Amino acid sequence: MSNVKQDDSVWVADVDSIGKVAKTKAERREALDTCLDKFWSDENIGRIERVDKQSDHGWEMYRWQKG
Repeated sequence: MSNVKQDDSVWVADVDSIGKVAKTKAERREALDTCLDKFWSDENIGRIERVDKQSDHGWEMYRWQKG
């Protein structure tokens, strides 16, 4: 676990990464791989979390923060 700040995150919805809500493990992995390749490739990643709420589905990345 990193010492990331909770307010320094970047959110990518499934519909932005794969064009639909990821409903299976394989689709969630596809969305994550797309985020790592397309959206966060130049980021210093501290933590990645999956978010599945009633209206929000996607991945949230927190940048590494040096303490």
